[in-house]
Amino acid sequence: MSKIVVDMGSWKTVLSSVSKNTNLMDRTLIAISKKRGKVVEIGEKALSKFRELGEEEIELVKPIRKGNIMDAELMAEYIRKMLKKLELFQLRKRMIFILPAQLGGNLRSVRKISQLLGLSSSFIQNPISICVGSGLRMDEVDARIIMDMGYEKTEVSLLSFQGVRKVIVSDLGWSKVERFVENFIRRDRSVRIDPESLEALKKFLGKSISDEEEVFMKGVDLSGKPVKFVVNLGELGNEIEFFLRDEIFKLRKILKDLPVGMVGSVLRGCVILSGGLSFLRRVRRMVEETFNLRVKRVKDPAIVSVEGGKLILRDKALRRKFLMEI
Repeated sequence: MSKIVVDMGSWKTVLSSVSKNTNLMDRTLIAISKKRGKVVEIGEKALSKFRELGEEEIELVKPIRKGNIMDAELMAEYIRKMLKKLELFQLRKRMIFILPAQLGGNLRSVRKISQLLGLSSSFIQNPISICVGSGLRMDEVDARIIMDMGYEKTEVSLLSFQGVRKVIVSDLGWSKVERFVENFIRRDRSVRIDPESLEALKKFLGKSISDEEEVFMKGVDLSGKPVKFVVNLGELGNEIEFFLRDEIFKLRKILKDLPVGMVGSVLRGCVILSGGLSFLRRVRRMVEETFNLRVKRVKDPAIVSVEGGKLILRDKALRRKFLMEI
């Protein structure tokens, strides 16, 4: 039987074959033909198709919002197309979904996806797969705080060797930072930044570069005229840090009303930082200062969950404890 680990995110979805040890990652986007009502492309190709043909012919759909599956049928079609790209020809397949600690309606959605695809399925909670995928053990006594800072939300989970003990969810994510940057530039320069320039700016903000460095961006002024303008990365970074400090401080409520006997364990433990937003400059330092705990940032937040899921599948004790049937 072929086993596939799936991590579905608002920004990207990752499928990983356990037997072939290969990962396939793409944007969580679906292009639908308005004339035929059928899916024509997924991922980055869906975005290209939308840009090529325009909104008159193509509807661009995001099937996942803030970590929640909004359309199980479309997501099933997305996964079906991804499976073809993985070139898995075994008739029997088992899907292992990585799901948020706060399940919501996702369990019902993945059950429907499994039925549509004709596959048996299980799930692992995301903070557990991140912990294992980051190289830490789940059988140690000390607690860990898993902070997964994604595109549309941040999920903070308190873990012990027994599993997830407490969860809080915030709307802090890259999308919120994007809106802050767009509004800041609009107020400061009277310019609406171009989407491609915004994507490039995000990459600059994730690098360790001089605070005096400046980059050229494109946009349009209030009259709609195309313009080029300069952004000082240090100045913008300071504005973002001021904005983020309040947002990160709100996440401290995970430490309130801790279960009896866990206070010392939490203080001896650490914060594991994952998700795309975790690589924004200064975020790690802000989390360390706000929580007053050691912070370990995962090396590759894009695949840490599926890698953790595969490690759990290979370990009999972890599999029995954390692999849940759907």
